[in-house]
Amino acid sequence: MKIAFAAILILICHVSVGQVRAFNKRAKELIETKDSIQDIEEEAPSSEYYAFLSEGSDALNALFMSETKSMARSKPDELTKSQTLMSLAELATDAWKGTQYADRKKWKALSKHFHRAFNRSTSKFNYTKEISFRVKLVNNHGKKFYCDKKPGICEFNLYAGKKPTGLTKEEKENLPDPTPLDYFTEQQLVDQFWRQMRRNKIIKDLKRGRYACVGVNVEVDERTLNRKRIPTARVVIIFGARRLREIRIKKTEMKSTT
Repeated sequence: MKIAFAAILILICHVSVGQVRAFNKRAKELIETKDSIQDIEEEAPSSEYYAFLSEGSDALNALFMSETKSMARSKPDELTKSQTLMSLAELATDAWKGTQYADRKKWKALSKHFHRAFNRSTSKFNYTKEISFRVKLVNNHGKKFYCDKKPGICEFNLYAGKKPTGLTKEEKENLPDPTPLDYFTEQQLVDQFWRQMRRNKIIKDLKRGRYACVGVNVEVDERTLNRKRIPTARVVIIFGARRLREIRIKKTEMKSTT
């Protein structure tokens, strides 16, 4: 038993090391690629339900990006979208799919690989900060729910209440249709996003205008689908402060302390 456990542990460590190496290599390539900067378009969240399985993640990306810009000062730099940081955020959600997005200690252990990649490159970003979290995509209103693939009433197969069991065929036929859980609205998802940004203590830096660029990636976690758990999306946000801008900030801080 101990030998089998040790073998599994060695295998997991080997896979993990391979993931890190692949991430570091790809991250360095992305950072060295010429960056493309774009304005962030304003997207107002609606009160409509967000059907994530049919809508995908693109609209959430746009909403969260717009919300991030609304938190930031327009001076000394107006926050813009960096293709390099967008690609790195996407790389992160592709490379790691576990509990890191809700566990700060685990994410901190992974974020060092971002810094290592930036330090080994000629990137124009002197300082970066990476945060991660999850947002819930379906609302159970704090009540019991169950998973059942048979009714086919909703695409995520989650229903309010307790799953009926031990019924006769006739009793099953007379049962009313189960009540699907609600999607969150766009506004509710943006509210979740805002709370997570506050929890990660990033809003103060945004209001101070510390960052010039940002990259966001939202990825629906398929491992949370079709089971008795609330479906979630993994979110990675990478902020970048320009090298020269950071130098000017440091000079200003030094003068103010003299």
